[in-house]
Amino acid sequence: MKKQIINPVLRQPMLNGIMPVWDSNSQILMLGSITATDGMKKGFYYASQRNQFWQLLDCVLGTTCFSDLKDQLKTNYDNYKNGLIDFDTFEDNKNKIKETMAFELTKRQIAICDVFLQCYFNNNSSLDNDIILNDPLYPAMSNKETIKNIIDNSNIKYVVVNSRFVQKQFEKMHITGDFEVKYVVSPSPRKGNIDSKLSSWQSVFNELKINNS
Repeated sequence: MKKQIINPVLRQPMLNGIMPVWDSNSQILMLGSITATDGMKKGFYYASQRNQFWQLLDCVLGTTCFSDLKDQLKTNYDNYKNGLIDFDTFEDNKNKIKETMAFELTKRQIAICDVFLQCYFNNNSSLDNDIILNDPLYPAMSNKETIKNIIDNSNIKYVVVNSRFVQKQFEKMHITGDFEVKYVVSPSPRKGNIDSKLSSWQSVFNELKINNS
């Protein structure tokens, strides 16, 4: 039976300026489904307050910069929302923080992208299972061309997917290359706390063999 569509909500991360992060030296591509509304408001991937992505990445890399930068995005957005700074200052601060995030990622040969360019969710949800995939009125828009461009024009050795749903969507793209697909537990707080996920993330990152030359 076809799933009923109730109050579909459009998510358009690319239209909100959240472009993929990568360069020609990138060797690890981190793939998620699509950036949540809270993250889009703050201007970057996984910037939702409860999302654990940046804390987990800091743990496995032995850094603190990513969690700190996520906090800066939140502070900047809160200051704008509370009328402490104007829109131009908010945008300027946001872009500077995003540039720093991108620099810290590419310095470590990490790229980030989502498998969907645009999609609707059922009933104002943010769960992957509520993404409307094939409805003729609300079809999800694949980000295949962007992901293929990253893989074709960089040195990606590992594609790290953060859910089985994302893995399935990536496999549907039939993108070929000399890379391995690795799975880590979702950074969504619905999937548990950071401590419960750290072994999964650490195990995968311990397997990644990166050429730093």
